[in-house]
Amino acid sequence: MTEAEAIEMVNFYASNALNSFSIWVSITFAFLTVAYLAGGKLSQIQIWIISPLYCITSGTFGLASVVHVQSFTALTTTHPEYFPAYLWPLPWSLMTQLVLIGGTLSSLYFMWDVRKSKAERRL
Repeated sequence: MTEAEAIEMVNFYASNALNSFSIWVSITFAFLTVAYLAGGKLSQIQIWIISPLYCITSGTFGLASVVHVQSFTALTTTHPEYFPAYLWPLPWSLMTQLVLIGGTLSSLYFMWDVRKSKAERRL
């Protein structure tokens, strides 16, 4: 692989990872907004529909982001002579996975907490 091809592929992987992560952030923000504004008003069946749907869509874009970050890391590790930088050796894939999993689980907990709080106020 030539230097130009390697640079083009790194740009491709980085931009796709950022795009996927941006979509994940948007989906998570939408879920949190619904949880905050309408969480207490949703029926149990609506929660059982919206929560797995959120998990599937956020998981899809989260996985796409992780795959592109791993490809980015593999390429910069394979050709270090093309990419001299101090930040490449950091565990970007692990950090991305922790943010995505932590954010998704926190969002689900937030929905549960909002519904629990609203139910307690009704009593």
